[in-house]
Amino acid sequence: ACSLTSRCIVTMTENQAVKAVFEQIPANQFSLSVNNQGSGSGNVIGNGINCGNDCTNEYPENTGVTLIATASSDSTFDGWKNATDCSTADSCQLTMNQVQNVIATFNLIEPNSLKVNITGDGTVISSPDGIHCGTDCQESYRPNTWITLTAKPQIGYKFESWNGGGCT
Repeated sequence: ACSLTSRCIVTMTENQAVKAVFEQIPANQFSLSVNNQGSGSGNVIGNGINCGNDCTNEYPENTGVTLIATASSDSTFDGWKNATDCSTADSCQLTMNQVQNVIATFNLIEPNSLKVNITGDGTVISSPDGIHCGTDCQESYRPNTWITLTAKPQIGYKFESWNGGGCT
């Protein structure tokens, strides 16, 4: 007997049961999208975001969101774009008061080249593999990789010394 108004008039001619239904008005929702860009790779995580997998989420107005960028082992994190509250630090703090499209930039770490020269008769091999100097005397390695070089003299020669490149 009642319509969709906030007033309901009930005539009490018998027992009656009336139910008032209230629905919460949703707060303003804003979308946050995170895209990874650059030559490298990495992951961005935050409240409701895990990029690689889920790069978009909706947030109520004025919700604080912290994004954290983690570069893959062969990459570096080089900063945020389209995020005025973010710097080149690995974390980014946003207040969701508008639609936001954030870009996280990851770039590949450029490898360093190791070149071996031999004086006399012998070979030099590397661990990890890559150099077998006699035939292959140059290889590229990721920065901060520890390379062990082993000198093997030919018959009639002895190993004398290392020169240059940090070998002792």
